[in-house]
Amino acid sequence: VWTGEAAGDLERLSLHYLRGQLLDGELELVGEVGWAPRLRWDMQASGRNLDPAELLSQAPGDLSFALDSSGYWDEQQGPVLTLQFDPLSGTLSGQPLVLTARVEPNDRGLALAALHLDRAGNTFTASGQLTPALAVDWRASMPAPQRVVPGLDGALSASGRIEGHPAAPRVVVKVRSDSLAYDGLSLAALDLTAEAGTAASDPVALSLRLGGLEQDGEQVLGGLSLTAQGTTARHRLVADVDAPAGRVMARLDGGWDAPSAGWRGTLSSLAILSDVYGEWRSAEPAQFTARTEDVALSQICLDSAAGQASVCAGGGWVAGDGLQVNGLLRSLPLTRLLASVRGELDGTFLASIDAAGEIRLRTDLDVGPGALVVEGLEGTREFGHDGGRLSAAVTEDGARAVLQLDSDRRRVVDAEISLPGMNRLPPPEPQPLAGR
Repeated sequence: VWTGEAAGDLERLSLHYLRGQLLDGELELVGEVGWAPRLRWDMQASGRNLDPAELLSQAPGDLSFALDSSGYWDEQQGPVLTLQFDPLSGTLSGQPLVLTARVEPNDRGLALAALHLDRAGNTFTASGQLTPALAVDWRASMPAPQRVVPGLDGALSASGRIEGHPAAPRVVVKVRSDSLAYDGLSLAALDLTAEAGTAASDPVALSLRLGGLEQDGEQVLGGLSLTAQGTTARHRLVADVDAPAGRVMARLDGGWDAPSAGWRGTLSSLAILSDVYGEWRSAEPAQFTARTEDVALSQICLDSAAGQASVCAGGGWVAGDGLQVNGLLRSLPLTRLLASVRGELDGTFLASIDAAGEIRLRTDLDVGPGALVVEGLEGTREFGHDGGRLSAAVTEDGARAVLQLDSDRRRVVDAEISLPGMNRLPPPEPQPLAGR
């Protein structure tokens, strides 16, 4: 129920009061609004016992506020106003919250004189110019992030600046943490410095470094480094990832393409260094594009430093459809997959993962001549073969692989393995296994 009382004429309206129920609490407005000879106002608003859960069920609370705003509309400058929260306070999701803010005019335009937000000891402050151009500095400190995001432990600090025209702002951000943990994941260190803008000629600079990342005590990443330098339209991005299985290094050259509203460029180089799989490096660059609705990579080939083997792949991701990858193998040692079988693999493959996590795979590979290595009581013995076929597929019936090898026109190996439950992500557990 809303009630009110007002009086006015053709030039102004005096609102004695307007009261009503909002967000399970009470809101009241008083003040005066005029429109001749120009738009002007002097208004006060207050709220009590407001519960944000009426809009966001995951954010229950009990908030009250007092807001005072006065000003006028200038044809050249736009709004010339004073606005003050004094304060907004209460509880949100069981934690105390206090917000104070003041906006006021100065000799240059409109300024954010001060903004201070305190959420259970975690703070955010900001001040600076709002018009005619932005020049706002901000700082955040989260010594107790679990009071903002339940389950997030550690400490986080950040600072930055927003400047330039409101329609095309430039931002500088610095974020640092010596320890973060959430839901079994733990990060030893985070150090981020970034500068970017929306104009094509705005400078771009990025330095991101992550310390060790663990999942339930098991190392996922030893470290990650990501750097970028250039402008919005033309920059270079370099990534270096250290993982338990090996090291991945990549370089991308390109930039933001306004007509397509996405990033467009090349994956200029890619290298994978692994103790198990060896050293692999790209020979030629590949075209790469990324937008919010799709990502595409033309075929890129990785050549082995140990021989003539190469693996080529390309594909893309489309929102709502999923990921699709196709490629080919050339002279790939079969021992990379089966340590006891020698020979080289040649052929093509096609794999996909849809939006629901369903996996599909089909590959038929030629196996070149080689040998079977058998460990016995008398030691290691080798039996030559003339080659054959390795086929694999993942369908709605699960995963299945078949290896067939011949020698002197006779079949000497006919092996099959199947995993009926291995056809989606994440894979179900336990995983049944069958073979012959």
